[in-house]
Parts: sequence; structure tokens; C-alpha cells
Amino acid sequence: MNFFFIVTILLLLAPSICAQTTAYIPILNPSLEDSTLTPGFTKTNHTPPYWHICFGTPDLTYRAPQHKHQPTDGHNYVALIDNVPSSYGPHGEAFGQKLICPTLPFKQHFLTVDTKDIAKPFGTYQGIYQIWLGVDSCALDTLVYEQLTHSEWKKDTIVFTPFKSYNYLSFLIKEIKENEPAAVFVDNFSPYISINNANAIAAKVSSPYICANECTNLYAWVRDTYMPYTLTWYNSDSSFISTQPNPQVCPTQTTTYYLTVDGCSWLLKDSVTVLVKPQPCQPYTDTTTLPPIKGTTKPKKIRPLALPTAFSPNNDGINDRFTLPQNQAITQAQLIVYNRYGQRVFNGNAFDGWSGTLPNNTPAPVGVYVYMFSYTNPLSGLTETQKGNITLLR
Repeated sequence: MNFFFIVTILLLLAPSICAQTTAYIPILNPSLEDSTLTPGFTKTNHTPPYWHICFGTPDLTYRAPQHKHQPTDGHNYVALIDNVPSSYGPHGEAFGQKLICPTLPFKQHFLTVDTKDIAKPFGTYQGIYQIWLGVDSCALDTLVYEQLTHSEWKKDTIVFTPFKSYNYLSFLIKEIKENEPAAVFVDNFSPYISINNANAIAAKVSSPYICANECTNLYAWVRDTYMPYTLTWYNSDSSFISTQPNPQVCPTQTTTYYLTVDGCSWLLKDSVTVLVKPQPCQPYTDTTTLPPIKGTTKPKKIRPLALPTAFSPNNDGINDRFTLPQNQAITQAQLIVYNRYGQRVFNGNAFDGWSGTLPNNTPAPVGVYVYMFSYTNPLSGLTETQKGNITLLR
């Protein structure tokens, strides 16, 4: 049978996300405090707890109230200087911290820090301070920020987008001209590195409406959450369901299922409800005998197939293919997928499904696609079709 239809592209909303769209990487001891210091005391070749020396001999100072140069937060600040040629490279002293959570690739990150130039009182010149990311302690792999030092305390906002994950943050001072030493006071980092549009989850279900004797599959959609993470499903009374991303559930009454994803320093949550329809709610065999009449009988149709509205073929093992769930009554089905221009991008077995690739085996663009399932109705033996939209996410 040939099927002719006009493809109409509808704008669909993205999957509902119950999670913070701004993620956070904690900075430990951001005000650089050290309880071992006393007022007016400077400890050379020393950094505060949770920070480490990278190059040279940074100084940690506890300024007394009568001193001119006061910290902007708490009692302590770190002093860095670049005054002589050194064996550790074309820069001066540096200190850093191992991050609790790594940076996220291709996401915009933000942090702030207070700095002050100490050129005049210490006989040095204006310099440049830099912030670096590295995969190892003190590794200067990617420069994310550099700024001329300020004559007075000033809060700088650092914005950067790394192209890979990094575990270490380093801060260093660098002279502008050779033999013109530079120095800087550092204090009051922001307590977090903020990351925009990151760490999101969504709880979905393959069939939100079922009968009391039927089952359906839950689906966990996870984006930009640090691996490894712990995924857990619970039901309405907080009873444990599963740690698998796509568990099967068979509720006998309407039930809300809760999804939690615990990754690094965040706990993300979402929920989805499965509505159980009252009995009888599914097709059954009618054995009533009726006298023959002239005319035709409209063939029985099964209820619409329960299909997901989105999938994410990113090889994370979660919703990587758009398929017809195996628990359907259908045994034979064909799937055809079209892009927004009406071009066919997939034609194959519905149970194997579409992996999100084009006929030339390249990844299909993110967006909305139109699908058509053709299958044999087990009640009538006739071929039927079902059309709809599927959103491809990555």
C-alpha cells in the first residue's frame, strides 16, 4: 500500500528539565584564611589550607588593623612576586588548587577574585596576573584569563570557556618587561566557579497512560552531569525502584516516580507520573453472536502506540536510539524518519530503531523530525500507520 501525506513541522518544546541550569564548582577556602598565623605576621613560602605552591615562594600575610594594606575578606591574603629570572619559566610565583569537580567542556564558566598592585610600596612595577587550568597540579595547559594589576583593590570577573575538562586552577604573576619586577596581592575568590547551562536531567516515560495490568518504561535523560554519577528511581512512597536508566514499572494505580542524579557536588531531581486508567481499558475479544446484516464492518483499531517524544544519541547508554518498545502488542513494524525538508533520513525495522545518523552514517543535526510507523494490527490483520514528531537531542 502506498501512503501519501504532507509533512508539517511543528515547533516542540524541549524536554522538561527539573534541575539547576547553572552548575557550581566549589572553591575551597576562597578567602585564603589560615588559623596558624597571628596578626601582623607574614609566612614566606606558604599557602593557606586547600591551596598549594606551584612556583617560587608565595607569602601568606595576616595583616594587623594598623597596617595600610588590608585584606578584602577575612584576615589573610597571598602575595606573589616576579623579580628575578627563574628556573620555572618566564613568570613569577604561583599558587593553585585542585578542584572538587572538573570544568565542563564548551560551557561558559565564571569566577571572581580581588587583586591589588603592590608596586609603589615595594619598589616594583605594574605586572600581569594570569589564571591557568591544567590536568595536573600546577600544569599550565590553558590560559583562561590575564589582567594588568590594579593600584588599589579591585574585583575582577573571569569568564572562560574551556575545550576539555581540567582539574586544577593556578594563579600566577608575570612581569611586563624584563628586569622590571612585578608583584600582586590576591584575596577573596568567589566561593564557586559558576557554569551556565549545565547539569540538567529529565524524567520521562514511554507510555504515560496504561491499564492496570500493563507495564511501561521510565527514561532518564541526563546532560552534562559529571561521570561517574549515581542515578536512582523512587516511587510515590519513597520506595526504591531501580538504579538503571530505563527500568520497567507496572503500577496498578496512578503513580508518580522520582528520579535523582547525584554527580560530583550536585543532587539533581525530577519526576514523572504514570496514569493508570480504570478497567476495562484495553481491547478484548467480543464473542457475542449477532445475526448477519448487509453492509460493511469497520475494522477494530488498537490504541495509539506509546512512543517517546525525544532521544539523545550521545553513546551514554541512555535513550541512544528511537525505537518501538518491545512490550507493545505489535510484532512487525517499519519506521521511516523525515527531516524538516521532507527528506527521508531513515527507513528500517522499528524495533532496531533509529540511531540518529544520516544515510551517509554522519550524525543527524539536533532538532525535530517527523516519523511514520507502519505495522500490522494484531486485531484486524490490516496494515496501519502512526505519525508524529521526535526531538533529537545531544
